[in-house]
Amino acid sequence: MRAALAIVAVTVASFAFGFFAAGIESTVTELQRQQQPRPTRAAPESWRLDRLSPGHSMHVINYGVECNDCHNPLALTFENVDFGVCTACHREQAA
Repeated sequence: MRAALAIVAVTVASFAFGFFAAGIESTVTELQRQQQPRPTRAAPESWRLDRLSPGHSMHVINYGVECNDCHNPLALTFENVDFGVCTACHREQAA
């Protein structure tokens, strides 16, 4: 009798867990489907040289400036820097 109850309990628990797991999986899948894809920015081929330039090295390596501080985070490429952004830190040089 105890063995039969144990088997029934394990069966019910397994069924409940499977039902719960399936619900979680479908919820996660639905949330992933609804997410808007983020654009992937492409660095130009010249990036290999540009990143070693004195100005870029100074900003990124020495001062820890993030990419989005100079490059438009919504643009699909890094090619064009809006030099108007530079005046936020370099007011004296801009004048």
